[in-house]
Amino acid sequence: MHTAYPPPEALLPFVSFFYEIKWERKDYGEKIEEFILPSGMGFMVFQYSGSIYGRSIGGKKPFVPKCYTTGQQINAYTLTSDDEIVALIGVAFKPAGLRKLFGFDMHTLVDTPLSTESLLNVNLTKLSHQLERTTDPQERISMVEQLLLDRVDRANKTSPMVDLGLEMMYESYGCIQVREVSDKLNVSMRYFQKKFKEVVGIPPSTFNRIVRFNNLFSEIDMNAQNDYASLGTLYNYYDFSHFYKDFKKYCGHTPREFHIERFKFIQEVFVKDSLFIKNVQTL
Repeated sequence: MHTAYPPPEALLPFVSFFYEIKWERKDYGEKIEEFILPSGMGFMVFQYSGSIYGRSIGGKKPFVPKCYTTGQQINAYTLTSDDEIVALIGVAFKPAGLRKLFGFDMHTLVDTPLSTESLLNVNLTKLSHQLERTTDPQERISMVEQLLLDRVDRANKTSPMVDLGLEMMYESYGCIQVREVSDKLNVSMRYFQKKFKEVVGIPPSTFNRIVRFNNLFSEIDMNAQNDYASLGTLYNYYDFSHFYKDFKKYCGHTPREFHIERFKFIQEVFVKDSLFIKNVQTL
């Protein structure tokens, strides 16, 4: 179960949405397990019941702090727990939001959940206890909102060029070429790549690829046989092998082998609600 909440006006330049998730082991097999696609956003997560660990496709099982922050995900990963219930509050940041609000070195956060306490140099024990004791979801959201609102006056300015480039990528559904973006911005491609990676954490070509695949994935019909060749053409994949390669990279399986019905979370947030497509305003 997940619920999304809009951010207050003061956080709109940084945050796409807040969310609460609750997973119960009784709804799964031996353990809670959910598959997550790269979304183009950064996250700050506060686990207030149970705990999760994550594993990228082909990767190791990293330690996941109780309160953690992570930047861009360039690989799909699974979230797993042996607890009976996992419940958490999260913040989904706009692609440049973490850099703007906190000035983080975004390279260090790529595919890496780091302790929010260490990153912010604050003690979150009191907040964690309050989140555990509170039964009202909106009150939990307000607590996390306040942590961010306290930082707004110290927010960092980043290059408007990167925001404009992000907007072009989203408006084109990830189908625009990065060189076309830099040409429209009237800057060299090398300069745009450098500034983009500084603000977002990954190269613009990698980010653009994620946006395109997210848009394509949101078109999947969960109740029918999908025409992946037509979907690939719709999103400017120049041949089926190119689409096949991306699908296997992000889903860990070929289109024929991938069974979306196994994963409730991506059905809900990447297909039915398409949260990461609907909440992409960057400016």
